[in-house]
Amino acid sequence: MGALSMSRGDEKNYLRNHLGIEPGTPRLVARCNDHYTMGPLLGTRDSDYCNSTTVEEEFPITGNNDSPALPNLIYIRRKNDHGKQKNDNAVAQYLATQSPSLSLASLATQLPSLSLASLATQSPSLSLASLATQSPSLSLASLAKPLLPAKQQPPHWTMSDTSLWEFLLLLPVTLAAIFWWSRRGLRRHIDKIPGPSCTPLVGNLFSLSRQGLDLFHDVARRHPGLGPTCKLWVGPKPVVVLTDPADVHLALNNWNCRDKMFIYGSTGNFLGDGLSDASFSRHAPYRTLIEQAFTSGMFLQSLDLYNRKCRVLVEECLSKYKDGREFDVLDDLKMCTFDIATQYALGMDLDIQKKNDLKTFESVKTMISCIQESMFSPLCWFRGIVSLTSLGRRYKGASKQFLDLVDKIIINKVCQNGPLDLGVLLEKPGEDFVPGKRPLGLVDILVGVYQRKGITASVDEIRREAVSLLLNGLETTSLASAAVLKLLSHHVEVQDRVREELVDVLGVGRVSPLTFQQLQRMTYLDQVIKETLRLYPCGPPVVREVVFDVHTAAYTIPKGASLVVLPYFTHRNPVNYGDPERFDPDRFSPERGEGRHPCSFLPFSGGPRGCVAQEQAMLQLKIVLASVLRRYRVLPVGGPEELQEVDCYFTVKLRRGYKIRLQGTRFESRLNRSTKIHVIQ
Repeated sequence: MGALSMSRGDEKNYLRNHLGIEPGTPRLVARCNDHYTMGPLLGTRDSDYCNSTTVEEEFPITGNNDSPALPNLIYIRRKNDHGKQKNDNAVAQYLATQSPSLSLASLATQLPSLSLASLATQSPSLSLASLATQSPSLSLASLAKPLLPAKQQPPHWTMSDTSLWEFLLLLPVTLAAIFWWSRRGLRRHIDKIPGPSCTPLVGNLFSLSRQGLDLFHDVARRHPGLGPTCKLWVGPKPVVVLTDPADVHLALNNWNCRDKMFIYGSTGNFLGDGLSDASFSRHAPYRTLIEQAFTSGMFLQSLDLYNRKCRVLVEECLSKYKDGREFDVLDDLKMCTFDIATQYALGMDLDIQKKNDLKTFESVKTMISCIQESMFSPLCWFRGIVSLTSLGRRYKGASKQFLDLVDKIIINKVCQNGPLDLGVLLEKPGEDFVPGKRPLGLVDILVGVYQRKGITASVDEIRREAVSLLLNGLETTSLASAAVLKLLSHHVEVQDRVREELVDVLGVGRVSPLTFQQLQRMTYLDQVIKETLRLYPCGPPVVREVVFDVHTAAYTIPKGASLVVLPYFTHRNPVNYGDPERFDPDRFSPERGEGRHPCSFLPFSGGPRGCVAQEQAMLQLKIVLASVLRRYRVLPVGGPEELQEVDCYFTVKLRRGYKIRLQGTRFESRLNRSTKIHVIQ
């Protein structure tokens, strides 16, 4: 090539215009003393090599003592890494031709990707003798690995920093797209159901009050304008709220929504998978066994227990308040209910009302509080980490002593010689109780049923069912009885009718234990209890998972959604209950209740998963209330506006508590029946 004298920019133009080499082409160009030479091993100018749009890079090859002319040599190649080794080998071939004295050490420094195997391929005449001459320090050990054939080298893939960030960015986007596409059918049906506006990803969580404690109130504020069916989004989970009795009946009895919502798994994380939160496939056979512990015969057998504990309530616990001072009646009712429940369920008389074991009572209250709060704590929905949460630690500390005591009782029952003789109690539940027969607890019944059915049950399984039923019953019945007394204190005319009925049924004179026949005759008290449960349902909301599409009268609830039935709203449906906020026990009289939809009143849930002990609960409420009202007149504390202020958490509670005042009464047998009740002034 001719000699040139030009600047570096002119050099690039010369390469492009005269040699036809575009920047970035994989060609070798050497500039030695202003002479440009194309490497002969790279071929002549081919048009396909001249179309690259990548930016060129120039690599000056420094010289050494053996080749002083090398500082003027420049190697031009593409900026990307593709073909780097091939180009470097070609450079080495060319350099070896132009500068025979160039050493391998210099080549290795300038061209680190060069392998000796490739160099040997390009220069077959290369000998070890010449290598030794060029690089005296070269060892066979260093030659051994590079001289292996290139095809035997294992493939090696590396990810650059740019590729890693691209992967991390695309992965969540891809997963989100797949998730969105898989739920297109769900969204098509859910979008037709009215509901409040929501935020992407989090749904209506920001709209709900802190920690979900006022969830019912938040829904209530939206519900009047949304109709009997509405939707909420709890994160990415659609939740459909049903209030119409026909839709509620469909939800409770449909095979496609028999399993409870996943948040009920939090109770299983504390107590184990009991009857209340088990899947329906497991629930059905267990329910058949446990129902045998809640027959009429079992109640007759335990009637003496109810009477004894209620006598302690009215004569020892409430008697100190008959001077008219105000107090919260809920705590005393909880202790009475706990005494009944522990002896009925476990056959163990703790006698809490006489302050014999208040530590156990406080522990159980803490257990109930932890279980209720866990339903609104997402961390407690996962069994593996619940023990690491503050709720899990608090529950473990509170429950250890009580659960150890329950285990000892169960082991003692299981280890009794021979199977338990349940007699006709389970076979003929309608028979009268035989006096003198040893009372049986729920644990006795469960152990006996398992033995009769030939089922092997562990201590954990029996404890799980006994404790679960005990805790559920403790909270609901005590709240219901406290609400009745609070309502009666503000409705004197209703209280007077109840007391008149008690005189008609029980007579006057000496206070005697209540009998099953007397309880059945207390029809107006039964109406009062039902009206109270309508206003303040003591059970938790009914939640179900939809495993297949469910079709209501107006909408299709798709698979993957959750159904929620809130009795608090269903009981206030003006179609079934005119003036729904008014306390009116006559709503449940036989005449007015005729023709009402059965799912318009759900005090104990409903369907195949309804409360297994609802008949027992109603009878217990009657005994407790009749025992209190035959001895005391209930007086109000605060105004009637307190009855409208409720906290809706796991259950519905009055926000200001259940404060009342008591006045003692007596029955006068010598007076005319028109003046049945005289108040002691």
